[in-house]
Formats: sequence, C-alpha cells, structure tokens
Amino acid sequence: MPRESPSAPIRAGGWTVCNSSLASFEQLIADYLPLEQAQLVRRAYYYSEQAHYGQTRRSGEPYVTHPLAVASILARMHMDAQSLMAALLHDVIEDTGVNKEDIGAQFGEEVAELVDGVSKLTHVNSTRSSSGKQRIFKNDAGDGQGHSRHPRQAGRQAS
Repeated sequence: MPRESPSAPIRAGGWTVCNSSLASFEQLIADYLPLEQAQLVRRAYYYSEQAHYGQTRRSGEPYVTHPLAVASILARMHMDAQSLMAALLHDVIEDTGVNKEDIGAQFGEEVAELVDGVSKLTHVNSTRSSSGKQRIFKNDAGDGQGHSRHPRQAGRQAS
C-alpha cells in the first residue's frame, strides 16, 4: 500500500497504526542484525500483532504498541534476535490463545523458553506498596551490566 510519508498511518492487522514506531524499530535492528535475523524479528512482530488482534491498551491504541516499545528498548541495547522476538511475543501466552508449543514451532525453543519465563515472572513475589501494586523480579539472566534478557523488565520502562 503506497504511503505519502514514513509516518503516514497504515492499515496493519485491522488497525490504523502510525508507521513511524515500526519503521524506527526496523531501522534499529537493520543497523546491527544480519538480514536473516532481522526478518525473523519482523515475523515475530507480525505474529504478535495478529495474536493480539482486537486487544487495546487503556489509551485505545492497539495492544501491539506495547511489545513493540519493549522490543525497541532492547534493540537500542543491541540485544540478540531471540531476545527481541521474546520481547515482541512476551504477552502472547498470557493474553491470547497461543501456547508455548506454538511459539516454539514458529520461532524455536530458545524463544519459547524466554517467552514462557517472562510469562511466569508476572506471578513471582507480587507485593503491595503505597503507590500501588509493585512486582519484584529476579534477574537471573543479566549480562553483568544491568541488562537483562527478560523483556518484562524492559517493559516496565515502556509502559
């Protein structure tokens, strides 16, 4: 579908979405991932978009804008393709009819394990604080520089 500019709205998965976020993400990953890996990450985006079809955020935006924001944070950190795919898919098991086996068949066992681990993190050590519900997560997959492979942690910044 021809567009007038990179930020012109496009129809995607039944939604009118501003193309600039997706285009920015695609540029981020193109800058450091090999083409084949970037294509896998793009496929994970479209899979997530389809799985979350009809879901919206409180703002009314399509839900897929959240996993895209999470993946964009990780892409700025130059995380690997598996981590980016897990970021894009991190709510699919919890919020849709997709299961871990489906993710594994489409994107490999490592991605399925990451997505499943992120889904389980939402249930770890929930506590109440004066500012509302706060979750405490274990960072068992960090790189020693404060970076984690867990997309849920990046999601806190993207919310």
